[in-house]
Amino acid sequence: MYYSPVISKLFEMVMMTLLDSQLESDFLQFGFKRNSSCSHALLTMRSVIKHYVKHGSTVNIYALDISKAFDRVDHFALLQLPRCFIGVLLDWFTRCFVCVRWCGSYSYWFRIVAGVRQGGILSPILFAVYMDVLIMRLRHHGLGCKLFDIFHGCLGPTLC
Repeated sequence: MYYSPVISKLFEMVMMTLLDSQLESDFLQFGFKRNSSCSHALLTMRSVIKHYVKHGSTVNIYALDISKAFDRVDHFALLQLPRCFIGVLLDWFTRCFVCVRWCGSYSYWFRIVAGVRQGGILSPILFAVYMDVLIMRLRHHGLGCKLFDIFHGCLGPTLC
C-alpha cells in the first residue's frame, strides 16, 4: 500500500496531538524537544565534568555516532508505547513498502522491517522513546555519573 507523504504527515500530526502527553522522554534526552537544545546538553556535560574534576576524579566520556540510528529502530521495541498507539503503528509499519531508484531504474518493492521515517513528524519522538530504554538501563544499574544524587550517566541524542 502506498501512502503519500502528505497523508502520512497528516496522520502523524493527528496521532501526535492525541498522544502528546503519553510520548514523553527522559529529561536526559536533549534532542527533538521544545525548550531543549545542544547547548543544554553541553552545559549539563560541562557541569558534571567540572564537578568530578574539582573533586579529584577522572572523567571518561564516550560518544556514539547515531547518525544512522533512525534506520535501525526496532519496531517491536516501541511496544512500550500506549496500547491504542501500538496497534495503529504496527499496522502502519507492516504495510510500508518501498523501492530504490537509482539512475532512473527502480528496484523491486520490499517491506521496511526497521527504522522510523526520515522527515516524519513522529519519527523524532518515536526515536526518543526507543532511546529511553538505554538511559533507564544505565540508571538502573548505576552506571555513569551522578551530580547531587541525580543520574547524568547518559545524555541523550542531540544534533550538535
